[in-house]
Amino acid sequence: MNHAPHLPPKACSLKMKKTTRSLPWIFFLAFIGLLSGVIASVCIFILFSPTSLTGSSFTGVPFDQQDRGSILDVSVVRHIHEQTVDVYTGAKNTRGFYNEGAFVGQGVLLTSDGLLVVHYPKERSRVFSQFEVVDFKGDVYTFEGATYDDVYELLYLDVTGTSFAVSAFIDPTLFTQTLSSWQVVRGEATSVLFDRVDLFYDPLTTYPLYASYPVLHISVPVSLNAPLFNNDGALVGFPGSDGRVVPSMIVEEDLSEALVQSSITQDMYGISGYYTAGHSTLNDKMTFVRGFYVTKSRHDVFFPHDVIVKVNGTPFDPYRFFMDIRRFTGDTFSVVVLRGGEEVEVVFVP
Repeated sequence: MNHAPHLPPKACSLKMKKTTRSLPWIFFLAFIGLLSGVIASVCIFILFSPTSLTGSSFTGVPFDQQDRGSILDVSVVRHIHEQTVDVYTGAKNTRGFYNEGAFVGQGVLLTSDGLLVVHYPKERSRVFSQFEVVDFKGDVYTFEGATYDDVYELLYLDVTGTSFAVSAFIDPTLFTQTLSSWQVVRGEATSVLFDRVDLFYDPLTTYPLYASYPVLHISVPVSLNAPLFNNDGALVGFPGSDGRVVPSMIVEEDLSEALVQSSITQDMYGISGYYTAGHSTLNDKMTFVRGFYVTKSRHDVFFPHDVIVKVNGTPFDPYRFFMDIRRFTGDTFSVVVLRGGEEVEVVFVP
């Protein structure tokens, strides 16, 4: 009877022992191979995954790398790619999506009163009654009334909704025609000239809120608070009192709270500054602070870099701050400011 060739029993025993001794190395090499595959997959996912979530993404600069004197915790700063809302016509298809061509343009909410401005070319339709405003969260707002500026091709919408409180409106004459064609190059220490406007990166910025971002300068006189658009109608930023332009991508985490905070300089009743929110040192502890950052004031009780956190014993409310001052002009106000890491109470009469 024929049998298949076979090793002698002793040789089989030696072969089995060698195989058994090599099994741990085989498992070890298999584990290394599996681990390498997992690491490679994770790297590929990180490399090609989108960086935005619902139109926004967090900045990657840790707070502990920032100046401890800064009022803004960068972990709450978002880059709003819609800058800062989208405007559509109200026409929708049956599936609930906007029809092709319904997009009107990107708009910016000027103040907490709900006034919105959109770059709107003259050749477009003048039927504004069905416009809708959509923020980065997908919330939709309607509006009451529309005003069109034929000279600068800007459409003003008075947006309505529970997130808005009426306080004051910006003057349409603040817009300058030459600024409507700005193009901005970020992230490089370079000088770019557009329509007699010089934009350059300032590495020595003294703005504590914007230390992580390029700060643009303008070399021609311009009205304050006038939003600057590029050729596509997207918002560029806002000029401050010293000629610096606050980049438009810097907004507060929640657009429904003091919309476009840290973007527009307010100047009312002798107090100039902007709304802000973030972490700061208070009594040697890091504390979340929401308030009004003072840049300058004609009242000697306020100093630059003060942050107003309480008014008449009530926590600072961006919707009511200037409204209360306006209603009770002549009355005495008790105000608590954050100054040098401590709360200081001051009194002033607007």
